[in-house]
Amino acid sequence: MLKVESLGLADAICEHLCNCETFTDAFCEDCAAIERLPQTLTDPADETCPAEFDVSDPGCVRHSDWFEIAERAREAEKLAAEAAGIELKRKLAA
Repeated sequence: MLKVESLGLADAICEHLCNCETFTDAFCEDCAAIERLPQTLTDPADETCPAEFDVSDPGCVRHSDWFEIAERAREAEKLAAEAAGIELKRKLAA
């Protein structure tokens, strides 16, 4: 049986989601932590986030939701490895 540290699948999924504007827009859409700043005569409307719209940031108020997504990505990697007869040497981290 082939043994590897990681297939890189979980990391790739998480990285893709963090960089996917469609995902982050939808994930953050109704977040109560976002401060919406109205347009003024001199400045356009803006939004601020304590985690700077980084869903993987531990300071994100929805971090537990993100952690669940990352856990499912690790499960998918483990399933793929098992199906291919590959043993992962280490537990995959979030």
